[in-house]
Amino acid sequence: MESSINIEALREKANKFGQGHIFQFYNDLTDQEKEKFHKSIKDVDFAFLEDLYNVATKNPDISYDSLEPWHNIIEQDELSTEEIDQFRQLGVEALVAGKVCALLQAGGQGSRLGFEKPKGMYPLDMETHKSIFELQAVKVLGLKNLIIRQRPELTVDKISIPFLIMTSPINHDDTVDFFETNNYFNLPKNDVHFFMQGGLPALSLKGKILMNSRSSLTNVPDGNGGVYLSFKNSGLMDKMKEAGVKYIHCFGIDNISLKVCDPVTVGMMEKQELDMAIKVFPKDYPEERAGLFMNSGGKLQFVEYSQVDPEVVQMKNEKGELRFNEANANIAMFTVQFVDEVTTTYREHLLKGYASAKKKVACVDNSGELIQPEEPNAYKFEVFICGFWWVAKNID
Repeated sequence: MESSINIEALREKANKFGQGHIFQFYNDLTDQEKEKFHKSIKDVDFAFLEDLYNVATKNPDISYDSLEPWHNIIEQDELSTEEIDQFRQLGVEALVAGKVCALLQAGGQGSRLGFEKPKGMYPLDMETHKSIFELQAVKVLGLKNLIIRQRPELTVDKISIPFLIMTSPINHDDTVDFFETNNYFNLPKNDVHFFMQGGLPALSLKGKILMNSRSSLTNVPDGNGGVYLSFKNSGLMDKMKEAGVKYIHCFGIDNISLKVCDPVTVGMMEKQELDMAIKVFPKDYPEERAGLFMNSGGKLQFVEYSQVDPEVVQMKNEKGELRFNEANANIAMFTVQFVDEVTTTYREHLLKGYASAKKKVACVDNSGELIQPEEPNAYKFEVFICGFWWVAKNID
């Protein structure tokens, strides 16, 4: 068995990056436990973890002196009817050509709703039991019908709008089963694709990988920004490229009122040759828990609400309005090419996109016993989907 999984090569790789301790229980494991251990470590990027740790321990404060409000914003009520119609028509043409897919981030459970299943399965209507998943699927079908009203020569089966669903290890099987049981809510099965959000091991405050058992590493979800690498590593990025998809409409499971693959936004992307379009909203009050978009030397910078200086959120401009008021709605449309660049060309940008936090993480001690720490003992790393948007060359 050891030769089939090349355990010595894995051990040498771990030792190279000072992580050889993860093998301390290996010789005492059963064959089944060894297989579990192998699956736990075979895809670990030790070099990337080392880089993340180095960034986490430096973690410079945000300098607000160089930040300005982000003004590259289009207010929809400032567009003329003719402009909106033009964008919509271009968007419909792109949808008909199969250039657009929807990507739903649905890796969470409904625990905060008192619902111990995938949040997407939560019934919005207690009489019909229509779920969030069904609501979003129906929107895709409704979009097809909207297109047919404008292009009556088409039929539903001639319009392909891939529906991609990012799950997580804790809810993947339940999510897939739910769609299968409900006949994919009348969407073509070939248009519905599932892929899992990635994760990263937690690191001790000294940079050592923590284990949650004698045969497995800790695995912490890597945040909603993990969608880029997960999308690529799943093979779906290449599949979408081959299918001619150019634009990805990405949104979270909580956004139940949005327009899926809004033709106006798609048309704007086409007309202005944008890498990305983001939807923002003005905050109701300064302390509202929403991240902010800012201008850093002509580049878009996103600051999560937990990182914003309390004094900064209170700042007013000359009109008496909030100086920084472009809040994140977690709705974006970007190109497949943008994802390719972020995940392939911009490794240093990946590092800049990650945030670290000291947390209490259950782990095994040197004797293999599971311990529950009373104080933060680890770095958890997550990346926000907005963390890479400043890489885009052309954005609205």
